[in-house]
Amino acid sequence: MAAVRKLIDGTERVLRTTGSLLRSPDRMDRIKCVARWWTFLEESQAIPEHFLVDIFPGIESVRAPLPLAMKHNWELPYGEKVILDGIVQLLAPTTLFEFGTATGETSVLLADAAPKGAVVHTVDLPEELDPEIGAGAVGQAFRDRPEYANVIVQHRVDLRSFDGEQFRGAVGFIFIDAAHDFNSVTKDSELALKMLRPGGCIVWDDYQPSQWETVRALNELSKSYPLARIAYSRFVVLRPTTL
Repeated sequence: MAAVRKLIDGTERVLRTTGSLLRSPDRMDRIKCVARWWTFLEESQAIPEHFLVDIFPGIESVRAPLPLAMKHNWELPYGEKVILDGIVQLLAPTTLFEFGTATGETSVLLADAAPKGAVVHTVDLPEELDPEIGAGAVGQAFRDRPEYANVIVQHRVDLRSFDGEQFRGAVGFIFIDAAHDFNSVTKDSELALKMLRPGGCIVWDDYQPSQWETVRALNELSKSYPLARIAYSRFVVLRPTTL
């Protein structure tokens, strides 16, 4: 009887929520949001989900103390900053590449987590092509800080015309968080795979219902490469040596 009562209560809550949804002034937007989440439950099965310790053995011993600063909604959430910091600490890459600088907070995180002497290359659109963030905002987290002058290298170029040939097979860690349309994610991924050194690691951000084209692009890529979703995050990772 308890199980039946629980089922009835659950059904009633669903019906009340559905009624409220259908009466809401912005019901079409809400319905689309719900539809994306339902579809994501099915589509996300294309890429298996693993705990971080299963993908990166030994990371459980890494400590990642980070400042709890988050000023913009396009920054990584706190937990994902810790994950990224831990992966870089564990792998200790000497050359890192970031697709999508934004304010540069993640560039700084990568530089701080990497071993001494490592260099972080980060790329974003030229200022005249990037109205989304605002004039002068790209890279502001490190631009005027001398401790990062020889550690973070900023590239302002449209990725559609960036061939990355000088980085071919030379980058130990790549973080992709630039444009989120299907073609951009696909092209950035192809470029990153050429740049990746043997045994290197790629992490993609924003595998989530609100970035549906990113989901589609990475699902397609998973047909050719052993990708994995990191549990309790929006990250997808390729680490060929362990997957």
